[in-house]
Amino acid sequence: MEDGSEQIVWISEDSQIQMSWLLLTTEDSWLEKDFDPLKESEFDEGIDLEAPLFPGFIIFAPLTDEAGEVVEEQGTTLMVIGDSDFASNEHFYSGNNGDLFLNAVSGLTAGTEIVSIEHKVLPFRRLIVSPEAERFINYSSIGLLPLLVLVIGGIIWWRRR
Repeated sequence: MEDGSEQIVWISEDSQIQMSWLLLTTEDSWLEKDFDPLKESEFDEGIDLEAPLFPGFIIFAPLTDEAGEVVEEQGTTLMVIGDSDFASNEHFYSGNNGDLFLNAVSGLTAGTEIVSIEHKVLPFRRLIVSPEAERFINYSSIGLLPLLVLVIGGIIWWRRR
């Protein structure tokens, strides 16, 4: 795919409009026709669609003059992605959907057709304390806080009496 011509899947009769794949699934994926989130998914031969699947495409039409000659390399770019739920609040942080959406918008606004998705690892931050501090945290959360509430309640009761 040095020149990108291998990913072009359709060209118009006048060779002006080109459609290329943007997203491609792995060979191990499939499209469930009757998806049920409560049961385990498995491939059903003849019912489900086999991989590779293309859930997204880029369509490019260059600017042309009245004679049909290309005026500039710039033109109209359209990114078509099969479902808009990937960019919703519920799925934005799942599977780099947020990166895909932001890079697609960036690619459309910058005039480039390249969309890269970087995997961002969320760091796991562990609180490291000594055994004495761990015991203090445990005992204070179990006993010190309720004792503090009782003492304050007793003081308030004594003053109002």
